[in-house]
Order: sequence, then structure tokens, then C-alpha cells
Amino acid sequence: MKALVVRQPYAEQIMAGEKSIEYRTWRTSHRGPLLIVASKRPIIDGLPIGVAVGIVELVDITGEPGDYRWHLANPRRIDPFPVRGRLRMMEVAMPNGV
Repeated sequence: MKALVVRQPYAEQIMAGEKSIEYRTWRTSHRGPLLIVASKRPIIDGLPIGVAVGIVELVDITGEPGDYRWHLANPRRIDPFPVRGRLRMMEVAMPNGV
């Protein structure tokens, strides 16, 4: 599954439905399910880090070069599992049952 690393507290805000737009300097042709991974940095007490926290739908990307808005919908929490983050989007094998 395609995955995106997002710093905390933004990953938590996305999963709570409080943040439906993620700003990026680049775009992708991918639309559909997107795994949200909480970055290992910065460390914020009480928030998960270094793990996948949920799945959202990437429904659209608007904006212009250097200032793209990724429109996210339908956040769904999952049981967290460790993911080693990378820059940009990455492919992550989902564990059984997720």
C-alpha cells in the first residue's frame, strides 16, 4: 500500500478528522487509499511515533508547483505497526488482518 510519513501532531490530527489537507511541495498521480505513518521526529509525549496509524483516501491534489494541497478524506484508524519512514511516498506491506 502507498504510504506517507507525516510528523506529529499532524498525523494524529489527520486521523481525528481535524486535518483534511496535507501540504506538500510535490504531487503524485496516486489517488485512493494512503497509509499514514507517524514520523519518529519530533517526539511529542503521548503520541505514537514510527508507526502506521491509519488509512485515508487521497481524493485530489490542487495548487501549484511548490505549494500543493493533498485533499484527504475518510480517515480510518488501524492497529499501529512499526514502519521505517522515507521521504516522499513509499510502498508498505500491510500485516495480515489490517
